[in-house]
Amino acid sequence: MDQDQDMHSGTAGPRLSENQALSTAVDMAVTCILLFQIVVGNMANVILFFHNVSPILLGSRPKPTQVIFCHLAIANVCLLSTGIPPIMVAFVTRCPLSALGCQVVYFIHHAAHVTVLCSTSVLSTYQAVTLIPVSTGRMMTIRRHVLGLTSHSCCTCWAYSALVSVFVPMKITGPQDKLNHTHPHDPWFCSSQGGILGYVFLLFVSNAIFIGIMCWACGSTILLLYRHQKRQQQIHTSSHRHRGSPETRAAYTVLLLVVTFVLFYVVDSAFTFYITVYMRFSLWVLNVSCILHVCFPTISPVLLLLRDPRMPTFRF
Repeated sequence: MDQDQDMHSGTAGPRLSENQALSTAVDMAVTCILLFQIVVGNMANVILFFHNVSPILLGSRPKPTQVIFCHLAIANVCLLSTGIPPIMVAFVTRCPLSALGCQVVYFIHHAAHVTVLCSTSVLSTYQAVTLIPVSTGRMMTIRRHVLGLTSHSCCTCWAYSALVSVFVPMKITGPQDKLNHTHPHDPWFCSSQGGILGYVFLLFVSNAIFIGIMCWACGSTILLLYRHQKRQQQIHTSSHRHRGSPETRAAYTVLLLVVTFVLFYVVDSAFTFYITVYMRFSLWVLNVSCILHVCFPTISPVLLLLRDPRMPTFRF
């Protein structure tokens, strides 16, 4: 009987070590993917920022879309920076985040996320307004005022995100030692205090409003593009086609950007809901969640650069 126990323990030992080695390999693979996203995303956002801020530095009057892209690039870099602490988990043996560190990271992440959400809503609304045909002088005045508020709307997005996120540090604390740690990296995970359901509901309503604005703007853009295409079929002049081509290309770029954002937002929300309900905390779950968080900040600048006709090198 003792021999059977020794044989059972002897087989369990290698099996346990194999599972640990497999878990470590998965953790490192997911960490490398996250690291690649952060490096590529930051480079693309820096290029996008300087590409659109250069007219401002040269003294020319920037377009509203260039102002929006600059704000969006800054918010993306802030959002990508919050993915650095999870990467350090794989290379640092001790926990570098205190309670203050957790609060700062979560504040930056939430403020940047709200700014990206708000800026994308402003961009989609601006694109829909630019496609509205002007038939009267009053409509021209309303359109000019709406387009003139676009640049100020981006600053309003930053103020709103800071105001909404100011309560986040009050609900976040440092790692809790009372948790049953089943993984050597578990002490890295920040925890939240109780009484956050009302605040989460408020954030959900706020995000739903921005998503609703995006969907309305995209629906209006699609309808206006359809009418523009029908009108273009009736008027067969080369000048009209040439004038409508940049507007159509820009509209399709914004539509593609909004669809990408909504897609990743839904997947990220579903994964976050899964973690919250089932309380699954491990290194790969943390990194997968961060990968979903930084997917849009990584893809959006690359998409905007590839669709920009002023960037022939990137298009090639």
